[in-house]
Amino acid sequence: MKKLGKKRKDDIEKLDKEISVRHAAELAGLEERLAAESSPGDETVQLAESLYETKLNNGQERGGAQPSRAQKRRDAKAAAEAERDARIAEEQDAMGDSDRVIEERELAATLAPLGLAVRSIPADGHCLYRAVEEQLGAAGCEELLPPPRDYWAVRAKAAAYMRTHPDQFLPFIPQEDGEDVGAAFEAYCVAVENSAAWGGQLELGALAQALQRHIAVYSVGMPRVDMGAEFKAAG
Repeated sequence: MKKLGKKRKDDIEKLDKEISVRHAAELAGLEERLAAESSPGDETVQLAESLYETKLNNGQERGGAQPSRAQKRRDAKAAAEAERDARIAEEQDAMGDSDRVIEERELAATLAPLGLAVRSIPADGHCLYRAVEEQLGAAGCEELLPPPRDYWAVRAKAAAYMRTHPDQFLPFIPQEDGEDVGAAFEAYCVAVENSAAWGGQLELGALAQALQRHIAVYSVGMPRVDMGAEFKAAG
């Protein structure tokens, strides 16, 4: 494989990062608009209805009950995400191979013999929780999450376990000089539950225990990390 020059490599990495950040912001903005309470004349509803009508006109319209406003919003979000993914693919093809793309190929080659595959998850701060949500859905285990059974529910699950098992996490929680340990821990849990703060090993460990599921983390050039290995029999 031809190696990239340093300047070319830096340019690609910079542009790749800018694309990921920009599209993550677009997706976050879309989710906020779709989640907002709206009237029948709201732009979000109009967008959803327009997308849904286009979908029907392109296929064969079937009789039956009309979809709910919530379903139309889900359809709109799915269509927007598909368009976003297509744009990312086009822009990354134009950039050429970055280190991230090369790493993804190597990871895919590692996972293939295990019957596993790489799934695309938006890098927006919720990616760890989105990944757990996706895997639970693929395994038919959505009932392990509280409604609405999305990545916010995954965050709530992690935070709840951490709050009820503080001794497992307190030694690893960062705190400012003179800050109360309990206050720092609660602030951390609030960020886990209600913000787009990135998750890591602490949160994965909490989720493995809360869900009672084995979580394996694969990385290129590093040994596999196992969380909740005692739950392997459960999946």
